[in-house]
Amino acid sequence: MDVAIRKIEPGIFISFYGYGNQPEEIAQMKCDAWCRQQHLDPGGAIVYGFNNPNPIPDSAKYGYEIWVQVISGEEPQGDSRIVEFHGGDYAVVECVGASNMLQRWQSVYAWCMDHKYTLGYHQALEQVTRGHPDPNEMIFALYCPITL
Repeated sequence: MDVAIRKIEPGIFISFYGYGNQPEEIAQMKCDAWCRQQHLDPGGAIVYGFNNPNPIPDSAKYGYEIWVQVISGEEPQGDSRIVEFHGGDYAVVECVGASNMLQRWQSVYAWCMDHKYTLGYHQALEQVTRGHPDPNEMIFALYCPITL
């Protein structure tokens, strides 16, 4: 498995949250509406996402949060909020297709354990590196938090 070790620097983000059977779509709609209002191209911004909370057995509902990096002084609107992220070190792998994410996350966690990395307590992140209308054609970077 091809794994890169990367550091994400601290930053200020605006957070958009969705909860339900397809929370990514809910959070993305909120994010897109805010970006349009701000005349911001989300393709040119640093954008991360993650489950919050993770799916659980016997429930189709879970949460998803999207962070868009902003400059200091941005004001949240609606139910968005400002997040100060302290950054951290990550083991990063590529994932092709949303349907492969769980398996790929499990693989990178196992890789970290096999290579004697300690899992960090900072937020695990996902980043779309190539969008596509079909989620199973998208390419993601999965950021597994580690301590060096």
